[in-house]
Amino acid sequence: MRQAALLSPANYPALDKPPPTDSPEVQQWIQDVANTGISIPDISVTNIGEHRPCFLRGASSNVSLPQGGCLNNPDVVADTSRCWWTCGGCTRTTDITECPAPMTWGLTYDDGPSYYTSDLLNYLDQENLKSTFFVVGSRVIQFPNILQTQYIGQHQIAVHTWSHPPLTTLSNEAIIAELGWSKKVIYDVLGVTPNMMRPPYGDIDDRVRAISTAMGLTPVMWTRISPVATFDTDDFDIHGGLTTVEHVLQNWEDILSNATSRNSGFIVLEHDLFQQAVEVATGYMLPDALAHDPPFTIQPVVYCLNKPLKDAYIQTNDNKTNPPAQSGVAVTLSPGAPGSLQATGKAADHNSVAPFRVNTGLLAASLTGAAGLAAGLGVLL
Repeated sequence: MRQAALLSPANYPALDKPPPTDSPEVQQWIQDVANTGISIPDISVTNIGEHRPCFLRGASSNVSLPQGGCLNNPDVVADTSRCWWTCGGCTRTTDITECPAPMTWGLTYDDGPSYYTSDLLNYLDQENLKSTFFVVGSRVIQFPNILQTQYIGQHQIAVHTWSHPPLTTLSNEAIIAELGWSKKVIYDVLGVTPNMMRPPYGDIDDRVRAISTAMGLTPVMWTRISPVATFDTDDFDIHGGLTTVEHVLQNWEDILSNATSRNSGFIVLEHDLFQQAVEVATGYMLPDALAHDPPFTIQPVVYCLNKPLKDAYIQTNDNKTNPPAQSGVAVTLSPGAPGSLQATGKAADHNSVAPFRVNTGLLAASLTGAAGLAAGLGVLL
């Protein structure tokens, strides 16, 4: 157990704004990345605007066109060598995009913690389910006690940047700042550092991958069934009125029909930032999945990859086939990797979990603040 310390927002960048790159912390992380010797591709930044990248929601035929997006980047889209996931769906073997075993759902939620995460946690506890939570650093500052509850409850915690930008639009230094501050605040609250990340909006290319690898982070996407169709429920957009609950449920039905016919498992994009998304998850999608026949195996990403929970954190990952990311090597858990279900044909011992290293002093300090959250949510919209 690390010595408890009170989290002070003054020690971190402004919430929901890109962190400055000239701070001592970021300068050290930039040097750490250089010291890994990992080559960062010299490719240009993209211009995908302020909204979601353009791809189809769920497995349906409804296109969400952002300001910018693929149409604003014809040269980038044409350059297939950069492997840009946003426009075309390119992945590398180091990207986690699915669970190896059929009928296995790698359960994930993005953008929290929030006021409504506790409602989701209560339901997951009720049904004895565990999830992977990709948390935003700015939200962790506001809800450190909820993050501790997630961790103590043996859910997997992973990185989702500091301020939720599309990462391919940023400089190398700015990407390092986004990932570094998110890693740091999670460590300051929990005493462990995640070794998985999800790029906001799924916006990743080989430059972002290389920086993530150098920072000890393996990208986790969600399942894509064609260049333009992914397992995205579109639940995030209910809050802003850009979609309806009925449309999200239709997306879910489309995802479900595709998931049951796959030769491998799957990962779905969902969120715990807004009340409507949590209510759709707990009121329909999760109950529907639990009642499905044949049954789904629903578990965090690290479990669905046949790894124990302790392998999800740099400080507790002692699997020799999965070296700790402190060495400068990303923890690669892609299907078929050594130790994965495809490679071993047997399940992992999920009873081996990371020790609880919680800053107990934070349990008495909930730094939420309704005004601060409202400002933060406004940035994410």
